Amino acid sequence: MVQELERLKTELDFGYILCDVDTDPELVERYGDRVPVLADGDTDICWYFLEHERLREYCGAG
Repeated sequence: MVQELERLKTELDFGYILCDVDTDPELVERYGDRVPVLADGDTDICWYFLEHERLREYCGAG
């Protein structure tokens, strides 16, 4: 997912922060095995793999 995010971040004008879900009990509770996950605050955009169209829609480019 990171490689695909890197390719799209300039086009869609976004940034991201990587975090290890397994190091935060609250994130483990929230996501369980739904990792990797792409989220913005409380909004889950996609998990397991990058859904390009969902990301584009979320960024207002879809």
